Amino acid sequence: MSNRASSKNKAVTKEDLVEAKALIQTEPEPIQPDEPKYHIHQLREHCREAFGVNPEVFDGALFDCKDLQITKTDARKRVDEFLARDLSKEAKA
Repeated sequence: MSNRASSKNKAVTKEDLVEAKALIQTEPEPIQPDEPKYHIHQLREHCREAFGVNPEVFDGALFDCKDLQITKTDARKRVDEFLARDLSKEAKA
C-alpha cells in the first residue's frame, strides 16, 4: 500500500464540518449590474445634487483620478474617502 491515503478514506473531523458550515453560511458578493459611466465634468456640474458637496470638494476628491469617465458609485466612494481623511496627520508629515 502507498503512503498516500485516498481522500475517500479520510475521516471527517469536527474542524472540517465547522469549516464547511462557515463556507455555506457565507453570503456571496452581490452582483452589481453594469452601472453607467459619466464624464467627470458632467458629475462635477451636478455634484451638489448628486453628492451634496461643492465643486471644489469634488475636484479634490477626484484630483488623482486618471479616468475620464467613472460611475456614480466610484465618484461617491472617492468623495466619501476624501471627506473622511484625517488632515491633522497629513499636516504633521
